Amino acid sequence: MAVSTAWSELLLIPVWTPLGSIGVRTERLSENVARIADGRYFVVVDSDLAGNDEDAPYVTMVAWAESDGAILRVLDANLEADVEQAVAEVPPPELLPEPGALDYRAILSSLKRKGEPVMESGQYRIATDGIFLHKVLRANRAAYYFRSAEELPDEKPFAITHRIGERTK
Repeated sequence: MAVSTAWSELLLIPVWTPLGSIGVRTERLSENVARIADGRYFVVVDSDLAGNDEDAPYVTMVAWAESDGAILRVLDANLEADVEQAVAEVPPPELLPEPGALDYRAILSSLKRKGEPVMESGQYRIATDGIFLHKVLRANRAAYYFRSAEELPDEKPFAITHRIGERTK
């Protein structure tokens, strides 16, 4: 299976596809993150649901983030990595609930208008120091991450994770 790095194609990759079979060159940033290109990432795991690791790593989601440090903050709780300048400042429209929904207020309003269940939460690094990592708006297929602990209506997401295609047999 060879796909391009276009969001429309990345979103169609079946979940649990072995990374090596996708045909896209990546760089592993951590146990959980493989960079496709600036601002584009695969969320990966080293075994499938049955514990098999023969074809690992497996792709479970795609993600957009302003920088490598931003995605490491989201997926690895590595707050200290999030110091880089943004290389991808605007989220791709394919990952937004609707075109132009570029900030907290617009994303939340759009999701509610569509009748999607939305959960807002804060994520903390509980295991070590309890520090606040980010605020998250979670919807059916995507999660939108914001740096501020406060509700800032005009805050733009610094990262988005998005579920990919369903596995087919």
